[in-house]
Amino acid sequence: MWLEQVNEFSEIFRFSLPYYIAVLLPILIILSPAEAATEFPVYRLQHFDLQGVKYGSRSSTLNFEARSVDTRLPARKCVILMINEFSPSRFRELINEGVGALLIIIPSDLESLSNDVKENILDMEKFLLSQEIAIPVYFTHQSRQIEEMYASVKESTSKDSASSAAQALFGAISANGYQLAVNGNSAKLLTDVQITNIQGKLPGFGIEDQLPTLAVVAHYDSFGAAPDLSFGGDSNASGVAALLELVRLFSRLSSQPGQNGLPRFNLVFVLTGGGKLNYLGSKKFLEDQIDGIDGGLFQDTVFALCLDSLGNGEELNIHVSKPPKDGSNSGVFIENLKKNAAAVELPVNMMHKKINLADDFLAWEHERYSIRRLTAMTASHFKMARSDFQHGTILDTKSSVNVSILARNVRLLAETLATQLYNISGPFFVGDMAVSEEMLDVWITLLTSQSRSSSSLGGSNANTVVNMLQQTMQRYLSEVKISHLTADKRDPEFGFYDQTKGIMTAYSVKPAIFDLFLTATIVAYLTVVYFGVQFLANTCPPPSLPYRRKRKIKVCLIEN
Repeated sequence: MWLEQVNEFSEIFRFSLPYYIAVLLPILIILSPAEAATEFPVYRLQHFDLQGVKYGSRSSTLNFEARSVDTRLPARKCVILMINEFSPSRFRELINEGVGALLIIIPSDLESLSNDVKENILDMEKFLLSQEIAIPVYFTHQSRQIEEMYASVKESTSKDSASSAAQALFGAISANGYQLAVNGNSAKLLTDVQITNIQGKLPGFGIEDQLPTLAVVAHYDSFGAAPDLSFGGDSNASGVAALLELVRLFSRLSSQPGQNGLPRFNLVFVLTGGGKLNYLGSKKFLEDQIDGIDGGLFQDTVFALCLDSLGNGEELNIHVSKPPKDGSNSGVFIENLKKNAAAVELPVNMMHKKINLADDFLAWEHERYSIRRLTAMTASHFKMARSDFQHGTILDTKSSVNVSILARNVRLLAETLATQLYNISGPFFVGDMAVSEEMLDVWITLLTSQSRSSSSLGGSNANTVVNMLQQTMQRYLSEVKISHLTADKRDPEFGFYDQTKGIMTAYSVKPAIFDLFLTATIVAYLTVVYFGVQFLANTCPPPSLPYRRKRKIKVCLIEN
């Protein structure tokens, strides 16, 4: 009886089993990736060229197996690390060992971080943005699925450091890993990016061309390690909000009858782009005004006041490249500002820093004007510039701005400017003319609701931020003009690249050695079964069927 069962099993193995495998394998292939894949958004490190120097991550696509930062085999792997695990020394080691890509996990809540973690992020940004990096570098926010993936990768990486080869082999076979992939095209140079300046004017009383000019300037772009994570709350949404509130206040003041009507100055307001890129917007603006056909605007300039990072701090600093002379317009402005600030017990400091033309980057926006021999200063709560790219960081969000402090600073600057323009003492902005904290808060909310990185503000399609700023200037000012700076095709001064963000797919996979082990096991199993069945079929003859005696059946016909 058992020989019959062997033969039946042999027949199944010979004819039916391949069909079962042919049906089963496609089903497994189709279902497995769907169940094991996880997708999450990632943001690529800055990728731009400035003044002939390349900065940031030069690659965007990746398809590598994941490993933690302490791996001994980083070659052609994507290393996943928490922000507190990043260090310049380990980064250099990974690059020298041929790492394929980096995925840096940053906290989802940037507002409640400790000062130590914030300093780690600032140091990381400054280090990564100061050089050219050949591999893809991505950031992602911490989440439950990211934490689970990170823990799994950390565990599998630890098995690479087994004490013996056998343990390492067993650990590799039993471990679960992840294959990380970012698909899409390679990063390409954007050819339609423009840096846009917006300027408007409040003409003074008299013949405009013969009146002196006082300029108020602020750059509106943001900067950080990743373009799509750069919201620039304090730097420089606070400066833009302050300028727009000054526009509103002085527009209303100039329309008042009597002595508070038109001032004896032309008041010019300028919003510049490319502030975080060595103030290219101000450079373009000055070239147009001084070297171009519009040169009359700065023929008799009193001074230019630049606004940068005014949304925090318990002091106000006025940065200058050259100390003003006693009795000069800029000197009188600083003295009046100190008097007004003393009434609210706010320290005002004049910070003097000479321009070093050997440096690749300027520290403050007013230095662009000082180079062209124009009197200029920058108002900021910072005492010094913090890096080559100013105060740009992904930590600078709306929460970085204290609207009450911003309103206080705007009020002091407005009163001091009004005293300078009308040559009389205030207060000017009280009652219905007071500084509006509500308006400032609205502007901060709007400006920080999306990235204002220079790479995302240009292009053939006008950006909503630029359009909004232009419409506001046109509402209150006259002679509102738009100017654009485009990169020269032969010798571009700047260049931006696409693929700033994407979707990363994490596939739960076994290591390659597991596939080899599984294949060998299956082949061995099938070989044993096949030869075992063949051996039994050949050595044991089929059983003879038992003799069955024929029985005669009598059929009776019954006649009706």
